[in-house]
Amino acid sequence: MKQTFTLLLFLIISHYSFSQVNHEIRWTIGTSEPYIKGSSIMTTSDSHISYRMKKVREASLKYITQVKDHTYLETGITYLQGNVTIDYVSWGEIYKRSSGTLQLLSIPFFLNRTFGKYFYISGGPTFDFHLNDEFSKDYSGIGAVLGVGGMYRIKNLTFYLTPKVGKKALWRPDINKVERKLTELNIEFGFGYRLPSKQ
Repeated sequence: MKQTFTLLLFLIISHYSFSQVNHEIRWTIGTSEPYIKGSSIMTTSDSHISYRMKKVREASLKYITQVKDHTYLETGITYLQGNVTIDYVSWGEIYKRSSGTLQLLSIPFFLNRTFGKYFYISGGPTFDFHLNDEFSKDYSGIGAVLGVGGMYRIKNLTFYLTPKVGKKALWRPDINKVERKLTELNIEFGFGYRLPSKQ
């Protein structure tokens, strides 16, 4: 994990130091409505375990660099946290309930494309790392995100509002028989600061 962050920071600093194009640092926060595929797992013919998630929040620090007209590359770090309730059900009755917190750290690699002055589309893979082990579901792996949003620029500041859909654990190195994918319907708000272009 530390090696990944160090490499990411080195690439960002190196690219900015030697590049002549536009760069932006962006801060965003978001909230999402989650859906867990494989959220109900049968343990016997008359009992199962049910997972429910709510109050999912995200915070991101992003770096965006221009690669050509209207086209940008985006990376950074996103922290996600959500409350998870686990119900143990037998014969239709809950006989045990526990709760925990899901914590994920994601590194996105997105391609952004702007349309006119006020709209853009953004999407690509995310590399997700599960940070805690309060419950058995591990969403580490490679996911994907797609968003279509609006933006408004005031000099070097840009404000963003972006609805997104994302999936965690589309690919995992240790695929289990039971698929457990997390889908998010997310709305994200933030602002970016465009760094001065190097002459």
